[in-house]
Amino acid sequence: MSYVPFVLLLIAVAGLWLHRTVWIAALILAIAAAYFTGALQELAAVWIALLAAFALFYHRTRERDGKWLQLLAGALLFVFALALGLLLLPGFPRTELVAPVVLSPGAAPYGIGVGFPKVVTGIFILGLVNTARVRSFGELATTQRSAAGTPRGAF
Repeated sequence: MSYVPFVLLLIAVAGLWLHRTVWIAALILAIAAAYFTGALQELAAVWIALLAAFALFYHRTRERDGKWLQLLAGALLFVFALALGLLLLPGFPRTELVAPVVLSPGAAPYGIGVGFPKVVTGIFILGLVNTARVRSFGELATTQRSAAGTPRGAF
């Protein structure tokens, strides 16, 4: 049950290339599920709301001609996204997928965990700052081939 918020985050990421309603709905459901499962605590919603506000502020300044205001908005978004990405803000416990294990004698323990803030930051940057969307399944296939480094005529 503790993986449900992360599955919903994955749906939100996929929804970035489909429709705005998909990623927003999946993100809201992921945040709600994360509170119920303990993947988010205390002030996490405040930090996520501030991140959304900074991303919207930057998006709005891009539509106008205020270069200094756009620079300020971009700097605020960058610094806050960096703080979230480096887990400097409280409320985001790490969910362990694999408990730390020593793989060889003398090695440091190795474990696998997932965190909420890095994915949410990426979703807001792609969803609110970069608003380009795929408009058809043909365009989606072309985009996927390009991302995979496959030549256009290969398939």
